[in-house]
Amino acid sequence: MHALMYLGEIPMMNFRRVAVFAFLLSMLAGCAGTPSQQSDNDGGEVTTKPDVTLTNTYWKLMSLAGEQVTVGEGQREPSILLRRDNQWVSGYSGCNVLKGNYQQDEQQLSFEQMATTMMACPDMETERAFLDALNATASWKVQGERLELFDASGRRLATFEARYF
Repeated sequence: MHALMYLGEIPMMNFRRVAVFAFLLSMLAGCAGTPSQQSDNDGGEVTTKPDVTLTNTYWKLMSLAGEQVTVGEGQREPSILLRRDNQWVSGYSGCNVLKGNYQQDEQQLSFEQMATTMMACPDMETERAFLDALNATASWKVQGERLELFDASGRRLATFEARYF
């Protein structure tokens, strides 16, 4: 009898362990973020990547108001980095260094007290448009490795891609 009771307890202990493991696994899966689908440029296989975080990610500016951004000779790529710990934003506007603060509340986002160095460069139009887009930002969305900034009416102002070093 004692052997039967002992053997009967083993499956129950394993069941509990499996149940706890399954619960923990489902909790971790929920924390991973919403995956997005991205295909390669050849129209081939579709891969799923988790969304990158808004903060502590280097974001390279790809387009402003739907127009592709090109980097002029001798200029740095326009970019931003939002630091989570102190709500500080830094980056490059193409020619000048930019710094300031940001406020984020869920999907709402605004940039405040933005300042740049005062160097003059051949193409200041992109820089001005980039700074105007940051000043007009009201919300954001990250999908995969892509960040979009929107104004208060929902119009897309700028598109960025995450870059890794």
